[in-house]
Amino acid sequence: SKTTGEMIQKGVSENPAKLQHAPPQVSESSAAKQYRSFVGEILASSFNDLGVMRAKDSKFGEAAEFFKQAALWNPNLPGLDRNWGFASFKAEQYSEAVPPLERFLAAHPDDAFVRQLLGLSYFIEEKYPQTVAVLKPLTANPPDDPGLLLAWGTALVRTRQSEAAAGRVRKLLVQNADN
Repeated sequence: SKTTGEMIQKGVSENPAKLQHAPPQVSESSAAKQYRSFVGEILASSFNDLGVMRAKDSKFGEAAEFFKQAALWNPNLPGLDRNWGFASFKAEQYSEAVPPLERFLAAHPDDAFVRQLLGLSYFIEEKYPQTVAVLKPLTANPPDDPGLLLAWGTALVRTRQSEAAAGRVRKLLVQNADN
C-alpha cells in the first residue's frame, strides 16, 4: 500500500486508464433545474433576511456572513450587494466590502451612500487612485462627512492633486470651524 505522499509525488499519471472511466455526466431535467432555482431563491432570501436581522442588532460580522451565504444561492438578489457591502464595512472588513459595493455601484451609479462607503473602503486599503476616482462624481456637491472629506483630501494629496485636495480641506475646515 502506498502512502499519500508517494501517490502525490508520483502523480496521477501512473494509471491514466482509471481517469478515463469517469461516470458520464447526468443531464438535469428541466423540472429539477426549476426546483433547484426555486429552492435557491428561498435560501438566498432567507440568508439575506437573517443578515438584515443581525445588522439591525449591530452584529455586522455575522450579518456579512449571512449575506455571503445568500450570494452563494442567488448573487442577483436585489439589494444583496448593498447589504453585504454595508455589513462588511461596518464590521471593518474593508477588503470584503469592496467587491459587493463595486458591483452595486456599477448597477446603481447614483447611490451616493454606497459611493462614499466604497471610497472609504478604498482609502482604508490605501488605494488612493481608486478613492479619488470613485468619489469624483461627488465633486459638485461634496458630502458633509468630515471623515470622508479628510480621506478624500488625503487621497488627492497622495495622487498629487494638491489643488483639488485644498478644496476638500477648505470645506472640511469651514464646516468644522467650531471643532
